[in-house]
Amino acid sequence: MPREPSELSSEISALALSNGLAATGEEAISIALCIVDGIQLSDNDQKIICVELFQEYFSVSGYEANRILAPLFGEIESIPKDSGNSKGNQNCVAIIDEEFDELLVKEEMVGEDECELCERYIKLTRHHLIPRSTWKRIGPRLANAANAFEKGDVEQARRILGEGLIHLESELTNGLDKKSIKILMQRTCYICRNCHSAIHSTYDNMVLATKYNTVEKLISDDSIYNFCKWASKQRAGKYAR
Repeated sequence: MPREPSELSSEISALALSNGLAATGEEAISIALCIVDGIQLSDNDQKIICVELFQEYFSVSGYEANRILAPLFGEIESIPKDSGNSKGNQNCVAIIDEEFDELLVKEEMVGEDECELCERYIKLTRHHLIPRSTWKRIGPRLANAANAFEKGDVEQARRILGEGLIHLESELTNGLDKKSIKILMQRTCYICRNCHSAIHSTYDNMVLATKYNTVEKLISDDSIYNFCKWASKQRAGKYAR
């Protein structure tokens, strides 16, 4: 049965504190409120989205989030014990998501220039550094961080952002309205179809949004770097100029 927001935030904060994931009760409740905000904005099952957001905010594995929140909802079987953030440990060079690849082919190319990842001169696609499918969850997170900065609570704001979004701190310190936050999430880079497909074959959209949301972060990942290094030596084929 769905819980009331106040009840749910209290229970989440208590579980976070009892498992040593927050230093103070105030810190725990502030993050719990962010999680509840995300749940209310999502159309997904309440308990599943709760586990996913708990995992993101407290930097724990899916299995740990599931274990900690078990008293809240009971066992959640959707996240296996060996669940990680990557879609697999396969060699990225060998992975091309055919379904996603076909979607990119159907999309209008944005022109020809140098791919920001493999550096080939080739027809490019637009990659949202914070994928659009995550905006309903990332938007409230950025808004809550902006509000915390505006109130002078820097520690809380940084905790809400987490390591993956901390690079946006300077743009959030003076507070942002909804329109400005949307513009912030719309940042893109221009990459070739092959690199674009490889990125989405390696990590899901929430991981891309929270951990690999700049070109520098993408290229710092070993799997993506190895693919781009390999791609840079390939002919551009039918997507060349």
